[in-house]
Amino acid sequence: MSIHTLDKITPLKDDTEADPYNPTMVLNLLQGTNDWASIQDIVKLTFKAIFDVVKSHGEALRDLESIVKEIPTRVDLSNLLSTKLGDFNKQLDSKITAEEARQITLETNKSMGMQIEEYVANTTKKIISLSSDLAKMGDDIESKANKVSVA
Repeated sequence: MSIHTLDKITPLKDDTEADPYNPTMVLNLLQGTNDWASIQDIVKLTFKAIFDVVKSHGEALRDLESIVKEIPTRVDLSNLLSTKLGDFNKQLDSKITAEEARQITLETNKSMGMQIEEYVANTTKKIISLSSDLAKMGDDIESKANKVSVA
């Protein structure tokens, strides 16, 4: 590396634009010719390397600060958690318990059992009625057959 690499650094115009993560004083010293004229190039390059590291760390810190601003606080997280917990409790309260589900099942089974018993009873009555009608028809056919055979 030569001293010419130091010429590529652009200093800030004045201290009002100073960035806490950008060591402008070192930058101005590296580019100045008055106090640094008698300093060896290796010392200047060492300062330049330190300057680059400090500048990159400053940029990294700036990025971290912007990320940290986006992270919710404990209060925000606590409020969000309590809201979610409240919503969960409301949903939980609206659900039926296992005992209620068993009771509904028993009532449904009982109702279905009564309907099945009623259906079976009605069907049995129909079968008995049809059987009785069939027996009468059989008797009528037999009596007509006896009348035809007697005559």
